[in-house]
Amino acid sequence: MKKMSVKMQITLWYACFVIAISLFVLGIVAALSESLLLSGTEKDLIEHVREFADDIDVDDEEEETSDFYDGGFFFSIYDTQGRLTGGSVPADFPLDTTLKNLKVQSIKGEGHRWLTYDMAMTHETQVVCWVRGVASLSAFSQINSILLNLLFIVCPLLAVLAIISGYFVTGKALKPVEAALENEKRFTADASHELRTPAAVILSQCEYALLPDTTREEMIECIEVILGQSRKISALISQLLMLARQDSAKERLELEPVNISMLTEIVAGELEESASGNNIHLSLELEESLVVKGDQNLLMRMMVNLIENSIQYGKHGGSTWITLRKKGSYVEGCVRDDGIGIAPEHQKDIWKRFYREDKVRKGTQETHSGLGLSMVLWIVEAHGGTIRVDSREGEGAAFTFLLPLLKMDTP
Repeated sequence: MKKMSVKMQITLWYACFVIAISLFVLGIVAALSESLLLSGTEKDLIEHVREFADDIDVDDEEEETSDFYDGGFFFSIYDTQGRLTGGSVPADFPLDTTLKNLKVQSIKGEGHRWLTYDMAMTHETQVVCWVRGVASLSAFSQINSILLNLLFIVCPLLAVLAIISGYFVTGKALKPVEAALENEKRFTADASHELRTPAAVILSQCEYALLPDTTREEMIECIEVILGQSRKISALISQLLMLARQDSAKERLELEPVNISMLTEIVAGELEESASGNNIHLSLELEESLVVKGDQNLLMRMMVNLIENSIQYGKHGGSTWITLRKKGSYVEGCVRDDGIGIAPEHQKDIWKRFYREDKVRKGTQETHSGLGLSMVLWIVEAHGGTIRVDSREGEGAAFTFLLPLLKMDTP
């Protein structure tokens, strides 16, 4: 049986919670409405009975009143023996109901409910007759029935609405969390993959070097391969540690004035040999003395990654153009190549960690971990800048960034 997703579990809990709260609220409303309706009916009944009693002249035994029904209330007169002598009584009302002076009674008959209120009429301290008022609770029962029906109708609707709204609300709320979990899983899998390959190479080279018939020259070759793979692992671990500090907001920038023009020239000089090895010409067009406030090591890493990326995916025998110029209050830098380019549907993904398009890998030497551009994006944004890529597949790519210029104090 497939395990229920966290999203669905939270949705069901949310729906149950909404339904429970709705039932509780509607139950309270029904109970309060019953109490309020009864209280209001009792109050009106007492007032109408007293008004009716005030219209009766107990000294005139022959006087009659014809107003025995008023506003839903029935009025009747009983003698001292409890016999009905006049007035109006609702159908099916039990006539043997005991008379109780100044007491409200709830009477149940055949499928009906009534409220009664009795008042003893006196003359010179002697009871001469009784006045009774009767109020039918049929309308009240209908109201209660409507409320109950409303509960049965509203609750399923609330359940459906709660599940639907909960599903979308929960999905929206959990989307960043689920995305973070997926990124974490992908990051762990990719990091393991990147570390497993050089580790396997080192292990195989060590085993080969330890064979009895391995010559000195072969052993030296094994050691050189092991050294190269170890450097790759060391660089990858360094990048992973930086990304971990970045994620935990522990990577602190050492801000200082940095001449990014000079820094870019130094980086290009260091990568000249790598570019020549791929038969790629580096061309520099740098405006002098462009100063930003930033972390020199991170800015150097940014330029190294951008230029190495252009060399990695550049065209054999092609060129990489590196430019820096002032643009308003920013430095605009661009690293452009005439290499294989990036397909439009993949351009938004190149900033993801460990992302390398399969098509891009074809025909290139896989020496990069796929962390370079994700680090570039973080470094640029950490310095208050922006970066974008413009590329057409088969025609090269241009990475353009903007970094705020250092504001110089003016006398």
